[in-house]
Amino acid sequence: EKSSSSSSSNSRYAKWFQTFDSNKSGMLEKEEWSKSRYIKPEFDVNGDGKLSLEELSNGFAKKK
Repeated sequence: EKSSSSSSSNSRYAKWFQTFDSNKSGMLEKEEWSKSRYIKPEFDVNGDGKLSLEELSNGFAKKK
């Protein structure tokens, strides 16, 4: 499920992602990611209320 173009940026956020993924589901549910002031609702591109590592990485990449 990894694409080679985004895997390097994903690994940068993987540890951070795991810290917030308190139930270890592999997704950040809204109640998990809403604890961080750095994670914005617009990171949730597909609107399912959950953030994948890819959505998180892409969201931070666009903020720069």
